[in-house]
Amino acid sequence: VFGPVIGIEQVDGIEEAIASANDVRYGLAAAVCTRDIAAAQQCAAEIQAGMVRINRPTVGAALNAPFGGIKQSGTGTHKEQLGPTVMDFYTISRTIWFGS
Repeated sequence: VFGPVIGIEQVDGIEEAIASANDVRYGLAAAVCTRDIAAAQQCAAEIQAGMVRINRPTVGAALNAPFGGIKQSGTGTHKEQLGPTVMDFYTISRTIWFGS
């Protein structure tokens, strides 16, 4: 399915939540809802996704931010995705959004 889908899973803590989020083949985008800034920062650092949004939906992309997934969500050509902000070929760019 390529479209809006929500999956809700009950976990026993942040470590299990991050492990569950990373236990997939794809890594286009992730969203985390929390009031705990330390948990948000840990999720942003450890979730394996090209875009991580904190207290924001996963849809859409900012035109001024690098866009692209990792794992099997990437297209394999980062130059086309990143344009003038292209970095070293072996660098994975990630975008983190924090909402209120």
